[in-house]
Amino acid sequence: MASWFNQSFQDELTNYIDFNFGFRPFYIRVYNQIQYSLFRRTNVQSISIGKEGYLYENLYVQSYFGNNFIGEQTIDNNIVKLEEISRFLQKSNTELLIIIAPSKAYFYPEYLPEKLISEKKTNNYEYYVKALKQSSIHFIDFNRWFLDQKSGSDYPLMTKNGIHWSEYGAILAADSILKSFGSIFRDNIPNLTWNGIEMGYKPASTDKDLERLMNLIFPLPDNKSAYPVDVSIISDSSDFKPRAIFIGDSFFWNIYYSAFTSAFESLQFWYYNKLVVPDVYNQSLEVDDLDMIGELKKNDIVVLISSTVNLENLGFRFIDNVYNFLHKDFFEKRAQYIESIKNSILTSPPWLEAIKQKAIERNIPLDSMIMLDATYMADIRMEEYKKQQSE
Repeated sequence: MASWFNQSFQDELTNYIDFNFGFRPFYIRVYNQIQYSLFRRTNVQSISIGKEGYLYENLYVQSYFGNNFIGEQTIDNNIVKLEEISRFLQKSNTELLIIIAPSKAYFYPEYLPEKLISEKKTNNYEYYVKALKQSSIHFIDFNRWFLDQKSGSDYPLMTKNGIHWSEYGAILAADSILKSFGSIFRDNIPNLTWNGIEMGYKPASTDKDLERLMNLIFPLPDNKSAYPVDVSIISDSSDFKPRAIFIGDSFFWNIYYSAFTSAFESLQFWYYNKLVVPDVYNQSLEVDDLDMIGELKKNDIVVLISSTVNLENLGFRFIDNVYNFLHKDFFEKRAQYIESIKNSILTSPPWLEAIKQKAIERNIPLDSMIMLDATYMADIRMEEYKKQQSE
């Protein structure tokens, strides 16, 4: 009775009926199909339809035009941190590798949706590649490699209705990754092989992942996809099987299959640096549940794999987490300096009055102004501290 009179019963009943009436999934697909067939629209906000029906995820196009550029200084700082992390890992005989996955916006710029086209500016991908080339960090630029292979490839490397590398492109990438490991370790690594190519379409593949999100009745026209047959590993007892951690986004799923994983003594995938997808644990774990530094040191190589759109957060906090661990004494001392200076300001009436005037002039709260001044002075002291440490 209470829920009837406060109308919560009616609201819940309405929601239930909205989502549980007969044939609801069918009617949704009919509506989606009408929107696509008659108006060339998609009801998935993150997907746009380009020329000749090519599907794009909006964020990749916006990233291509530089709309999510994090700035040269931020990327330069990340490269400095990565180099220090690499040196730290090498002390435990662990290598660091950066992998940049291909972007459909780069691969098929000729079909980009008109509504998403804007002025081309510096983007994260282009500046990261420039900075990585000037660094000592191992990296593979699959975006450039796919573009170089586009005209000469016998089979599609990216598909019309998908967003990831094609199943065929993924197997080439997996083969290249293993070969790059052999170069890094200067040792023989197990090789991938397959017995021919099968043309067609597999429902479980990612070659039509954007189309599936659109939830239509009829399949969209597409170019035939290529699928390697009988993928396996060739190795002998003398081959080096590394222990590896891959940290990154969904581009890794295409290559995370039994043939690829059998090339490793152990392999973990830290999905978005959050969920551990392991072959050495019996249950899924969160990265936060692990001794991160201990895990890194136990492995032969750590790989950060990222699509171009996710380069704005390369490693998904991995870089800052490891860097902060390496400098925890520095940050603890900096925090102590800040608190000490804040206390000095609060116990010095002339100083506090000067801070009050600055807060009024800048139109910000007094506590914020105190924090800004204390941080500024602490950073000056920390620069002196770093010089003393280097000497």
